[in-house]
Amino acid sequence: MGKKYQPPEGVTIAKPPYVNDGLGSPAAAGTVLGVERVQPLFHLLNGDLCYANVAEDRVGTWWDFWENNSRSAPKRPCWGGRPPTASSVPGCECLQSQPREAVHMTIIRIGLDTSKHVFQIHGVDENEHVVLRRQIRRSEVAKFFAKLAPTRIGIEACGASHYWARVLRGLGHEMVLLPPQYIKPYVKRSKNDKIDAEAICEAMSRPTMRFVPVKSAERQAALTMLGVRDLLVKQRTMLINAIRGHAAEFGLTVAKGPKQMKRTAATPGKRGRRAGAGTRDVRHAG
Repeated sequence: MGKKYQPPEGVTIAKPPYVNDGLGSPAAAGTVLGVERVQPLFHLLNGDLCYANVAEDRVGTWWDFWENNSRSAPKRPCWGGRPPTASSVPGCECLQSQPREAVHMTIIRIGLDTSKHVFQIHGVDENEHVVLRRQIRRSEVAKFFAKLAPTRIGIEACGASHYWARVLRGLGHEMVLLPPQYIKPYVKRSKNDKIDAEAICEAMSRPTMRFVPVKSAERQAALTMLGVRDLLVKQRTMLINAIRGHAAEFGLTVAKGPKQMKRTAATPGKRGRRAGAGTRDVRHAG
């Protein structure tokens, strides 16, 4: 059934195991037959069943199998002329499995969902397979993309999106901004950061998608000044309407507009004097 393994010259093994002489045992034959009936397990274990084919019973066969496969691969002897799986045995002339070459995936598109504290990243390769799905903090965004190869990144056009577009563009990436209403049709199920990042990545791949131009810092400063002016105009209108409402309580009507308010304040007339006297009486009474 078997014989003791004869190690190559210069190699010493304390307890030489028994190896197969090419015939095997009936128990080993039954074990191999059982494994071959289960195809996935056969592909996984067939290369290693040569470590367990000399026992006289099925229990011993599986015991030897697990015992031999628990050892480190470089220390396993070559059994019965069959090569150990992914092992390297000194002095063995059996064919060895060749390692596969590393496959390098290129990220061609990234969807970036921004927020105040945590950003969500979703990237795909040239085969549209997801190869990057990560959550990073705001302080780590620039460091992360600085180490990443230049690629195409999409961001939803919202608050601070133009700032991050300028930062990432400075790192060599191609930046595109998408209107929120164009991203919404690509959102799956409930809305969260991961799904939003995936939707951005999918929407930016559409050939007919429309993008928002990235604004420079100077243009954003000009828009900020216009926004502040609009706010001051709204506050002035609110103040004028409040004064008109309070004056109506004393029988004084004022036409709309800041010019009418200035004219009425300059020449109040009799009703204005009565309203002013009533106001002074209320103020003194308080």
